[in-house]
Amino acid sequence: MNIVKSIFKVGFGAAAGGAIAAVISAKTAPEDPSSKRYKIRQYLRDANRAGQQAKSAKQAELISRFREDVNDADALDTAIDHSAPGMDAAIARNLPIITAPSDHS
Repeated sequence: MNIVKSIFKVGFGAAAGGAIAAVISAKTAPEDPSSKRYKIRQYLRDANRAGQQAKSAKQAELISRFREDVNDADALDTAIDHSAPGMDAAIARNLPIITAPSDHS
């Protein structure tokens, strides 16, 4: 029975080591530019870059249009602080307000 456990442990260790080695080699191996995986990854990078550029262009267009509508060239230039101070934040989140104990003895 002890031999079976030893064989199982060795087999499990070999399988785990092989899996780890496969993952590491797949992540660190140089990519072939003609491989499908490389082409898909490059396509996704290009799509992401195009999406970011489209987002920036649309945002600039909307800001420009808003500035024309409100007739203020500096509109949307300053950041607005939406954080609430301690007591207001607790009330906004419906948290119980903890106060210091009073000295009424």
